[in-house]
Amino acid sequence: MKFHLVIKTVKSTICACLYMQFLFGCNMYSGKNNAEIQFKTQEISFGNVEHKNDTCCSFKFINSGNTPLLIIEVKSNCGCTVPNWTEKPILPGEAGEIKVYYDAENLGYFFKTIQVYYNGKSSPQTLFVKGEVYKKIRE
Repeated sequence: MKFHLVIKTVKSTICACLYMQFLFGCNMYSGKNNAEIQFKTQEISFGNVEHKNDTCCSFKFINSGNTPLLIIEVKSNCGCTVPNWTEKPILPGEAGEIKVYYDAENLGYFFKTIQVYYNGKSSPQTLFVKGEVYKKIRE
């Protein structure tokens, strides 16, 4: 009885692996079919940000390639910049977004980079956020 459950689990696992290989891997070897991320903009300016007033922006993109796009990881160069991204595969022609939250703890000018790693040939792509944190003078 237990043997049948093991066989069923193994079959399901093999089918899932083959499907994932087909979905993400088969077209990558042709050289012509790749996932490609195209951002509306690669740099966003927050302008002047009040001290301790956290802010957020959104980098919108489309998959301009021919295969599903999967964002593997998004890294920032600083702990004060926290990315949040679409984790499901983005089909060709579909849109997604990466939200970036900035913790305005330190005063002065900032320029932060965000690296986007995905299953395309020009990975990683680099995004930038900048601005200036000021302290409001109380009257």
